[in-house]
Amino acid sequence: MTKKTVKTVKPTKVPGIPQPPNDTPPGMRRYLEALSEAVEIRLGRRGDQRDRAITLRELIDSGLAVELGKTPYDPDRGNQTFTSYETAAETAVEEPDPPTGFTAAGGYELISLFWDYPTYRGHSLTEVWRHTSDVIGDAQLIGVTGGTSYVDSVGESASFYYWIRHVNERGNQGDFNSANGTLAETSPNVNLLLNELADSISESELTSALSDRIDLIDGAASLPGSVANQISCVNASIAAAQVDISCNAAAVAATAQDLANEISNRSSVISCVTASINATAQNLANEITNRSSVISCVTASINATAQNLANEITNRSSVISCVTASINATSANLATEISDRTTAISCVNASIAATAADLAAEISNRTSAVNAVTASVNALSDVAAYDNGRLYQIGDLVVSSGSLYRATAQTTGNAPPNTAYWSLVGSYTTLVDFVEAASSETTDLRTTLRSNYYSIANTDSAISAAILNLESDTSSFDPLIVWDFSNTADGWTATGATLTTQDSSIVVAGDEYSVGGNEAGVIADFTEQTFASVATPQFQSPTGLSLDGARNTIVRARIKRLSGSNWDGRLFYQTANHGWSSTHYSNSENPSQVDAWRVIEWDMGEQYAGGSDWVDSVITQIGINLDTSAGDQFEIDWIVVGTNAPFAYTANLTQNYFTRADTNSAIAVASTELEAKVAAHYTNTAQLQQTYFTEVCARSAIAAAVLNLVSTTDLSNELSHYTTTASLQQNYFTETCARSAIAAAV
Repeated sequence: MTKKTVKTVKPTKVPGIPQPPNDTPPGMRRYLEALSEAVEIRLGRRGDQRDRAITLRELIDSGLAVELGKTPYDPDRGNQTFTSYETAAETAVEEPDPPTGFTAAGGYELISLFWDYPTYRGHSLTEVWRHTSDVIGDAQLIGVTGGTSYVDSVGESASFYYWIRHVNERGNQGDFNSANGTLAETSPNVNLLLNELADSISESELTSALSDRIDLIDGAASLPGSVANQISCVNASIAAAQVDISCNAAAVAATAQDLANEISNRSSVISCVTASINATAQNLANEITNRSSVISCVTASINATAQNLANEITNRSSVISCVTASINATSANLATEISDRTTAISCVNASIAATAADLAAEISNRTSAVNAVTASVNALSDVAAYDNGRLYQIGDLVVSSGSLYRATAQTTGNAPPNTAYWSLVGSYTTLVDFVEAASSETTDLRTTLRSNYYSIANTDSAISAAILNLESDTSSFDPLIVWDFSNTADGWTATGATLTTQDSSIVVAGDEYSVGGNEAGVIADFTEQTFASVATPQFQSPTGLSLDGARNTIVRARIKRLSGSNWDGRLFYQTANHGWSSTHYSNSENPSQVDAWRVIEWDMGEQYAGGSDWVDSVITQIGINLDTSAGDQFEIDWIVVGTNAPFAYTANLTQNYFTRADTNSAIAVASTELEAKVAAHYTNTAQLQQTYFTEVCARSAIAAAVLNLVSTTDLSNELSHYTTTASLQQNYFTETCARSAIAAAV
């Protein structure tokens, strides 16, 4: 028969050597016992362990020998050559791998450790560490071995945690099998355990059956079936057959031999049963140890799961609280903002309506004043010198001693300046003197009106700007992170471009350009790329941002285009759940004008692709695609991430509203004062009854005065101010050019 060698992963188990049979002759028994002792010494089961024989497997496992190739070692053949077939690559020393398959099992006084044989090249030995607690930092090295097992003699009722790690031929140590130790415990005292099991064993069916058989051997002769009973029967038979002893001698001898064989066989059975009982006890002890280990593992797993669930509940409760608080705060802010904007719009509408009404009243008043002036000018040609014989009525005008008077009571023969009948209108006798006096008295009022007009125009402009800001940008900005790129890249990187820091800027230049920027900011220049798959954006922020997307929805950048006209403008981002993705981004407007700064904004609360993913996530990194074609360059001054802080323009709008109200009040006061002065000079001029100037002189003076009035610089300036109110976008001055000019002069 051809002998076949079978290779196994674990060593072949050597069976125990039984005691010689009871019927073994004394000489043979002594020989077998000596042979058994010699074998057990070489197996390490008896005597000093240093006298134990070493197997070829142990030599190979320890690295002192290598596995043979085409001609394996055969102890039955002599003159063999140990030839290794390993190649240079196979003999190269590798770094140790972490051990696998590590187990620890406790016996009565020993703890046996086992692990898988390492597969890396150049393995030397394995270190064994232990400690009484599961703290790897406190563990101590207790031994090394070149094999895949280790036996630690710790005594009964001992408990230890174990770790192992491999060491290669260069002395390099690998990682431990695990950061957590492997627990193993030895069993209680064997004799105590056997005593506890004795009653159980004695009550088993096998023990009862064996006891019955043993009783037959040791039983009295009166016990049916016992050996003594059978011997008694045999003796009776012998006595009965003594007469024919010669004939039955052989039969008696055979029966005696059969009885001796039976006794020997039953003794062997008893030995086997005892060994089986001992093995069963050992198996029970091992089972108890294994189940204890399993229970410990299951308990630890349950505790860890419970802790994880408790942590998850705590974390989710915190998130819910934060989200609820954010929603409540946002709702309150929105309600307040709506109220403030409604109030501001109401104030502006009321101001516009009041201004329109004031302007309409001013038009009416100035039209009346112009009509009165026109009538007065027409009537001044009839004012004559005082006539002592004429009857004057209330309101009549006369000239006396170079002054103009108005009658305050009916009189004849009471000449001015008799204050009982006359009031002084002015110290002038001609229309020219009158116009000059009126112009002098109204100059300050014109100045006041002009000043207040400019004030109201500026206020209207400020209100318009505030309204425009309120409509286009209802908030100021509250930044969380600011990258100002001052003397550093601030952790930003580029793909397909080179970063170069300068005194007050950083240059991001592609392969085709060499940009020497001398302005503050970042110059970005990219070669042509296609970003449909979004492998990596062109301009990437530092990683690990940990931005709360719900609280920081706005990304802004101050960008100036240096060349080209192409624009991508997409902002991508990464979270713990996804990397750069063409399904998660937002767009922005194109800074198309060259050499012009623009503030570009990405509203991630309304992202173009990805729904509410930004708001629902923690952002770890952002990236921007500025352009997809070569030749386009951009300078970046700063990039910020944050949120809007509402009501920035409400205070401005309110302040300008009150400024305009104050200006309207000042204009109203000045207009009232002007109307009072005009009325003091020009009332009832139509009732003048006498002619002081001849008609020709009077009309000549009127024509010259009107011509002088219309041609003055003040009149031209005032005319340009009061013909149109640009801020309200309505023309309230629809009179003729002449009436508008006269109204402006007044």
